[in-house]
Amino acid sequence: MATKSGGPAAPSPTPVSAKTADRPHRGTVALSLLAAVISIASASFSWLSLNETRENRRINEQTARAYLRLTSLVLDGALFSADDWANKTLTGFVTLTNTGRIAATDISTLLDLNPPRAERLFEIAQFRELPPGSSSTVRIILKLEHSRGTTGLSDSEEYIVGVRTTYVDGMSSAKRADESTFCMSTEKARAKGMVTLYPCDVHFADEASPKK
Repeated sequence: MATKSGGPAAPSPTPVSAKTADRPHRGTVALSLLAAVISIASASFSWLSLNETRENRRINEQTARAYLRLTSLVLDGALFSADDWANKTLTGFVTLTNTGRIAATDISTLLDLNPPRAERLFEIAQFRELPPGSSSTVRIILKLEHSRGTTGLSDSEEYIVGVRTTYVDGMSSAKRADESTFCMSTEKARAKGMVTLYPCDVHFADEASPKK
């Protein structure tokens, strides 16, 4: 008995092997843990910084006082390069700023042209009061003596002057004294004209010597 052949036989299904998911690399796990630790540390640091800022503000409010700074000193450089100061006048400008929270009172600023000897101190500014956040500029006109002496640094070729400011800061009835040094390059002095001096940190020892 004849049979009718059908189409081609269907292919047998290919067996699929079950695949286990790859385990995360140890390095990846370590980096993830490190990132979590850094995030926690950053949050803690921000919280501590905020608390520190609040604490500093509280301390500042409790210790309100005046803070005076000499913010500008301009002098006639020609005088420093002169050979003789006989019958000469030193001119310039000085600016004081109160960056504190209350007014400074009984203010006096003295200029030492030959620090740290302080052979003669010239008063270049005097105020009864300087309110908080304000500045005041005073013109300097000083009649000098016949003798001449300045302090200079030979290695950097600079002239040095000292400034001493005394005032009552509001915290104590006693006067507060702040001292600073300002420098002028010898090149600027030779060029003559008004020169803006810059703050400089000078430790007086063998490095500073009088120029006469």
